Order: sequence, then C-alpha cells, then structure tokens
Amino acid sequence: MDNVKLSASDGLIKEILFMSSIQDENQVTKPIILIVEDHDAVRTHVRDWLNRTFTECRFLEAKSGEEAIALASAQPPDIVIMDIGLPRMNGIETTRHIKAAVPQAQVVMLTIYDAADFMADADAAGASAYVPKSEVGSKLIPEVARLLSRLKGRK
Repeated sequence: MDNVKLSASDGLIKEILFMSSIQDENQVTKPIILIVEDHDAVRTHVRDWLNRTFTECRFLEAKSGEEAIALASAQPPDIVIMDIGLPRMNGIETTRHIKAAVPQAQVVMLTIYDAADFMADADAAGASAYVPKSEVGSKLIPEVARLLSRLKGRK
C-alpha cells in the first residue's frame, strides 16, 4: 500500500478506510503526506520527488479542496502540501477546513503567488509554511524535513 496514488474522485474513500483498517503496525506509524494540486502532472511530480527523499512516508493525493477534505477526514495527514490556486474551493479555504478537522496537520502552501496578502491569508488559515513554486527546488524538501522533525518531537 506504500505510496499508492489515492484520489477521492476515483471513489476510493471506502477503499482507503478499508485499507487503513488492515494495515500492519509499521504502516500505521508512517507519517502521511497529503498532496493537494489540481494539475495531475505537477501533483505526480511532487509526489515522486518527495517519495525519493521521504521513503518513510505514505502519500495521498487530491486534485481539489473537496477531495482533500474528504481524504483528510478518512486518513488524517501529518503534513499537507497545498496549492492555493485550486478550482472551486481555493487552497486557503481548504486549509481552514482541514485544520478544523485535523488541527495537528501541518500545511505547506505551495503556490505561484508570492504576495504578502496570500502569505497573511495562508497564515491566518493555519498554514505552517509558505513555499512559492519558483523556489520549490530549494525550499520544499527542507521545509518538509523540518515539519517531519516536529512530528518526531510530538510522538
């Protein structure tokens, strides 16, 4: 089950719940990273790239805010990589919903917007970090590593 692409749009919420009920102890303790990005190629690239570095993690994927909220409710993530520019419900609003349902989730906003207004809104929604897409190559992995180290301190 490690690092399998899961998407609520494929009707997999029931399958996620079933699989989570049969996972072994090692699987259950693996940190979960939820990647929320509406562009399939970007989402897949981010997942594959993070998976090469964070092999101890499990990855879930959503392509909309609504999917992300459903997945977070079924499988509470430790870390969420959240695009701000999602269709219908944007990433800031989605972050508010996820943080209300899973307060311990740490959200990294991943966006093309590098404006102070967006950063302030992301912070107010409960985001732990803000990484402009133009700086993903140098900042995302260190940010995820920092957040994972926080998890180890909580457990």
